[in-house]
Amino acid sequence: MEYDASPRRLKVLGCMGFLGLMGCAYFFTGWPGNLAWFAYFGYFSYFIIARMAVEMPDERYHENLKRARSAMFPVVLWGLFVVIFVLGAIPMAPLVVWVITLAAFFVLCNLIFALLFRHYELKG
Repeated sequence: MEYDASPRRLKVLGCMGFLGLMGCAYFFTGWPGNLAWFAYFGYFSYFIIARMAVEMPDERYHENLKRARSAMFPVVLWGLFVVIFVLGAIPMAPLVVWVITLAAFFVLCNLIFALLFRHYELKG
């Protein structure tokens, strides 16, 4: 089952990236849970994908989407392994370090996926 990735919906998802600014509340409250908001910056990658959905909504678009997904799978698995292994090696790592690292990992995965997808589209 394919998800209906209309350009309008993707732009709305891209606007969710501004929720990442709520992570700045950590500097006022000191509560580490606020740092998780920084993960929303990863949604800015949907602006890149939405632009390509408008330009080329054809069969090649769906083929490149599948190629980008399959290329990202090992990156995500290895990245999670490294993050958990490295942070697991630090005894009693503070919650702040865990939250910032996982939020940054989420943002990087989304951006790498969007850039890979863009690369496959331009490569043609």
